[in-house]
Amino acid sequence: MSSTTVFRGHANKFIGDGLLAVFGAPERVDDHAECAVAAALEMVALVDSNYGETLRVGVGINSGPVVAGTIGGGGRLDFTVIGNTVNTTSRVESATKTTGDDVLITEATFRLLHEPDDDWSERPEVDLKGKQQQVRLYGPSREPLDRSVQRHGGWNNVRPAFRKSRKTQKMV
Repeated sequence: MSSTTVFRGHANKFIGDGLLAVFGAPERVDDHAECAVAAALEMVALVDSNYGETLRVGVGINSGPVVAGTIGGGGRLDFTVIGNTVNTTSRVESATKTTGDDVLITEATFRLLHEPDDDWSERPEVDLKGKQQQVRLYGPSREPLDRSVQRHGGWNNVRPAFRKSRKTQKMV
């Protein structure tokens, strides 16, 4: 979860062994796609460095409109996000088992990334449960995390930069 908060997201809910992390709601985050991808890549790197082959994570990332707000009843209200974008994200996460990728992003997220071309490759079509239209998916090229982190001068520079931008956003 630390990766999520460092990159300006929040853990919205835990579902079994899964986590729904939200970037861009309730507070708007203009570069939510960049933040979500950075958090996912860091999570995967941390799990890999701590557990190696004994534990695998699969992360699905999608961008689009959601219904965001306090939802519930019977004395229990929680902030959450719902809608087709959220459902598709869940299906994309499930597709990581088919493609073998630790992280998969949709075309909607891919288009929002600032420099996506070298770091991501389109994956072959995968049927997503409950989806009639094909959703284009992208997975990391060989070492996108290493390139991305190197571009920013290493993790010691990446995390403080996001913390700084987070503080700046709150002040605005």
